[in-house]
Amino acid sequence: LRHRFSSGRSVLLVFMRSTAVDIIFEDPVCAISLGLLPVLRHMVENDYVGINDRVVGASQWNRNVERRPLFYYAETKSPDTSCFEYLLSLPDIEIDCFLLHASLSSRGLASTTASMLDLLLQHPWTPDVNTPDVFGCTTLHSLSLCIPFNDVTLAKMRLLINNGANPLLKSMDGRLPLDMFYGYAEVGMRIYNEGPYVQEMAEVLSMAMVDKQNEGTALQHLRHGRMFVRCVPKSCRSFCIRIRSRMRCR
Repeated sequence: LRHRFSSGRSVLLVFMRSTAVDIIFEDPVCAISLGLLPVLRHMVENDYVGINDRVVGASQWNRNVERRPLFYYAETKSPDTSCFEYLLSLPDIEIDCFLLHASLSSRGLASTTASMLDLLLQHPWTPDVNTPDVFGCTTLHSLSLCIPFNDVTLAKMRLLINNGANPLLKSMDGRLPLDMFYGYAEVGMRIYNEGPYVQEMAEVLSMAMVDKQNEGTALQHLRHGRMFVRCVPKSCRSFCIRIRSRMRCR
């Protein structure tokens, strides 16, 4: 069975037993993971699965795995955007805070792209970007934990800020998004060699904080012909200085 994705890339599916074919047409998670939009549409239109059902993949039936909304797999597991766009176009789709935060992951080839996040943010049922999760974290907090940092993560950060994300909101434990970014960025620079992305993301977050703060709590300095922003807390301030010095040494 050869399936062609919307991007033009095709894949050859070889089945050793008929039961393997049956799983694809009975398991919506499997269909989404393979990017088989016609199979998913058939399941939804014939009421084999509800668009807001919480499901688990056939490969996980014997494990203690939490059931998750069907849309979660479309935004994080599908190799292209066809299943994601199809479910998002349905009028009865329900998008909660969990699904919004899940779209921020940058891991793997099947992770949500910046264009998918943009479509999600424009949907009328999508929660506000400043809606906290069960830990009091906003979307900027969640994105700051998504290592490795790359161009997709940077594009998502800009999208969130452009859609009203507030970098001054604190989590339940009293941390700003920049506080969380500070801790994880050290790992990103040391293990993944992500200095350029870390530097730019730190500046984007800092500039957003300046926009939200008054001149008494955030100072702008022009250093080496480029804008460098110093913000509270002090730990983040020294972190930005270390990024600058490390980048100049390269």
